[in-house]
Amino acid sequence: MISGIIVASLLLIVGVGIGFVPLRSGTNLVGSCSAAMSAACHLSAADKERGDEIAVKKLIWGVVEVQSNGAGHCSFSDEAVENPKEGELYAGPCGQVSPQ
Repeated sequence: MISGIIVASLLLIVGVGIGFVPLRSGTNLVGSCSAAMSAACHLSAADKERGDEIAVKKLIWGVVEVQSNGAGHCSFSDEAVENPKEGELYAGPCGQVSPQ
């Protein structure tokens, strides 16, 4: 009984402690919105060609390209990316453009 209380308390303390660890800058927080998760994971055209190669590399999320209509595309990439800027347009699911 006492060991159960100790284990439960330890799990609670560890869980709360993990909540205080800051995320790296540029981390995409989308909660449980599956459309935002899907849009964040779509690779750029250049990265799609290297799908098997990129799958085993360290990735970072950010703006990977700007489309002809001026909208940016955010995705994971193993190459240099830029941070999204407030007020800029970014393509969403199905290529829809909306302000971020």
